[in-house]
Amino acid sequence: MSRAMRVLILALRTQLATYRRRFWEPLLIVVAIFIASAGLTAVTLINAGASSQLKQFVLGDVPVNFQVVPRSENNPITRSDYAELRRQGHNALVAYTQTGDRLAVDTVTLFNLLPETNRDTSQQNSFAQQAALNGIEDINQFYRGDVTLQTHPLSGLLVVGELSPEHYKLLEESLPAHLHIEPFALTSSANNLSDSFSLNLWAMGALMVLVSVFIVFNAFNLLLAARTPVLVKLRQLGVSQTILLRVLQLEMFTLALVGAIGGVFAGASLVSAITPVLSNIYRFLLDGQFSSGQFSMPRLMLLAVVFCAIAVVIMGLLIRQRLAHSLARRSYLVAAFKRRFKPVYNVWLLLSLVLVTLGAWLVASQLQALLYIGLVLIAGCTTVVVLMPQLMSLVARRISTTKPLLHWSMHNAVSLSQRTRLAACAFFIALAANIGMNVMVDSFRQATEQWLEQRLFAPFYLYTDFEGDLSAEEGAPVPLLARYGKNVRVNGQTLELRSFPDGAEYQQYLMLDDQSPSAWSAFHAQRGVFINQQLAYRQQLNTGDAVSLPLNAGLQVFEIVGVYPDYGNPKAQVLLPEALLSGEYALISAYAAFASSSDQAALESWLNEQSESARLIPRGSLIEQSMMVFSRTFLTTDTLNLVTMLVAALSFFVSITLLVMDIKPQLLLLRSVGVSPLRIKLSLFAQYCFIAVSCALLALPFALLLAWLLVNKVNRFAFHWTYPLILDPMIIMQSLLIGLGLLLLLMALPLGRLQARFYSQQEAL
Repeated sequence: MSRAMRVLILALRTQLATYRRRFWEPLLIVVAIFIASAGLTAVTLINAGASSQLKQFVLGDVPVNFQVVPRSENNPITRSDYAELRRQGHNALVAYTQTGDRLAVDTVTLFNLLPETNRDTSQQNSFAQQAALNGIEDINQFYRGDVTLQTHPLSGLLVVGELSPEHYKLLEESLPAHLHIEPFALTSSANNLSDSFSLNLWAMGALMVLVSVFIVFNAFNLLLAARTPVLVKLRQLGVSQTILLRVLQLEMFTLALVGAIGGVFAGASLVSAITPVLSNIYRFLLDGQFSSGQFSMPRLMLLAVVFCAIAVVIMGLLIRQRLAHSLARRSYLVAAFKRRFKPVYNVWLLLSLVLVTLGAWLVASQLQALLYIGLVLIAGCTTVVVLMPQLMSLVARRISTTKPLLHWSMHNAVSLSQRTRLAACAFFIALAANIGMNVMVDSFRQATEQWLEQRLFAPFYLYTDFEGDLSAEEGAPVPLLARYGKNVRVNGQTLELRSFPDGAEYQQYLMLDDQSPSAWSAFHAQRGVFINQQLAYRQQLNTGDAVSLPLNAGLQVFEIVGVYPDYGNPKAQVLLPEALLSGEYALISAYAAFASSSDQAALESWLNEQSESARLIPRGSLIEQSMMVFSRTFLTTDTLNLVTMLVAALSFFVSITLLVMDIKPQLLLLRSVGVSPLRIKLSLFAQYCFIAVSCALLALPFALLLAWLLVNKVNRFAFHWTYPLILDPMIIMQSLLIGLGLLLLLMALPLGRLQARFYSQQEAL
């Protein structure tokens, strides 16, 4: 055995020997990494499962992940193609066609594919009715009258149920040359709340990654600080700095690997255990299914190992110079770090704040908005690192020495804050993101509710697939106001043309972001139109510009006289006077029914005679249902937000717990001079509160800036619409109290054992 190897083994055995007396430090570091890994694994699996269900279509209780579609629109799927594939044994294929928002499916074949427990022949009619309530028509009812396979070809063949690799290959080989198989994604223009939901989910996943990185590096930094005295002694005995660095990296990697692998198992087991609950929640909330099989365990384990290796390598590069500096001065790394890099931090803080101030005016794309959010978080972390100890010092200096315990508590809190900067950064990021997202979602909720309250002006609204115009039918007990619609193509983009009532009494019901002085007179004179934010942002249009629209009379030019919000609509839309569309509409999206409660029964009776599919919904119920869907949509993001906050709070807790171990001699000294255990506990808790509140106060302005960015930049460039930022003090205070409450609750847990430690230490003395 070579001399270098013997020295390495000696250094390793020395490090392991320290575990006998200081076992809690490496154990708590393993716990910190375990928590980060478990949280990151759980969030990743939940994000993947939730996002997959948003893109997944469910028929009955069976998911649809693939479809068979034509390679070219000129050679569509035929009825004979459908029949031939089923004759070959591919019974999981179900024909469907989709036109606009109408989806027609072969419900008879689908019913036969349901599980045996759900496939009762006597329930076939009720299944068809349930499908109709979910917006799914029977394909035989769809192809009636002028609607034929020639005018409306089949859109594709759904592959119902799970598809194994063997069945996938067999189906692929059985397809004729003009057909191919691809993933299925249902397209709908109803709203894009699911897009916002998915964006928030993956934003929370990215946030968890960032918080986890801070946790890992904070744990390594504390380990390095704890190992410095032993490393100094080994260096004095002649062990080279290179070997010491390798020993330290090996210890870091081992501890990180144990914590990361354990966290992966714990996170995956947790998600697996609650999958039935998540499935029920998603089925109830979003009419979807939660899928937990998006990541395999070997893949998760490999990612954990790679992540640990990269973290250790980067940490080794960062601490090489710091290790040499500490060994030369025989001082703790935290102090050296403070003295050497404080000027650099001050310069970086000033530079980052200047960039944050100027950057808001330069953001012009979604990518730039996301990068700018990263810059804001970096500037915030720098502010915490530099300003939090300084602000705490200003407060501590004002504490009179005539109150010695309070004076010591405040100054010791400043010392702890200087040694928990990375943990404070993790907590800062989680808290700022929590407040920012809560403010964003609450603003969206309030803006949507106000928008619906103003836009829905009739007591009842009628939805039906009636092919004619019910407002023109005779015998209606109350007036019906139709909203005529037509989809056209302008510059390669689908444009929704919708009618707006001509009467002056309806002007108050259209919420406008911007309008010209003579907007309504030009609109009623059929010279002007209103456009939604989606069209304005996509094509950089403003009030006063011109837009050309293809109507029956040919291409007509209109002046844009106003821009209105259209929350949740992914398509560009134009509002035209009712007279321009009433004679050439392609669809009627809804009817406004001006009925009182006493007229409701008569109206429903008349509607049943005209159309079996007619649904009459009161205005209040429509608003309530819309807001319920909104609340349910963002339920998961709120939960993940709390998970991220909890992980960051646990990181802070572990850091403080490790550092409190180093001040045990001071605590024993306080106890020896007569300070009661209760007062010592209160002193420590006051220090925790001091650090937590200081961090929270610094996080608040960055949280509000983050909310503004999410609303006015990210949402605009991602979905082409915005809404007003509403700062509700109760929402902000609630987010602050939840974050601080979680942190202080965790920090209060170990205080109960201090009295036993005091007595044991005194007996040992």
